[in-house]
Amino acid sequence: MKWDIYIYKELIITKNILGINFTELCEKQTKELKKGIDEKYITTNAKDMFKWQNIKNYFAIQNGIAWKWISEFIGDKENIIFFNESDEKIAFLFYSSYDLINILSETSGFEFYVTDRSLSYLICCNHHDYLIVAGKAKKWLMNRTN
Repeated sequence: MKWDIYIYKELIITKNILGINFTELCEKQTKELKKGIDEKYITTNAKDMFKWQNIKNYFAIQNGIAWKWISEFIGDKENIIFFNESDEKIAFLFYSSYDLINILSETSGFEFYVTDRSLSYLICCNHHDYLIVAGKAKKWLMNRTN
């Protein structure tokens, strides 16, 4: 099974079951978003397909439920979730982090990244149960874990 079809279908099915509204970004918008993320948060010599391996100026914590904390930082603001290129090619705009967490709570585990339209932060949850943050989210997670 191709992952990019799997994640997309799982998100859409879960969206319909829970009645949560989110918007798919087109492939062009997603590419522009990822390019901006790469320029701002990813080391320039990064060749790996997993962005989380090359995030610069980050803070991370290993905790299997830390991804649920995302709503503490984002609150009811819009956010965009995207994935490793090999897993899913498009991103999704959520209108509240509470909706995002509700969707993620009902899906199988997969690596994901979250940011906002202005790319003021980058949040990643990887398959090693690390919550990795950069930008404005870095200070928040550092304070939360101290």
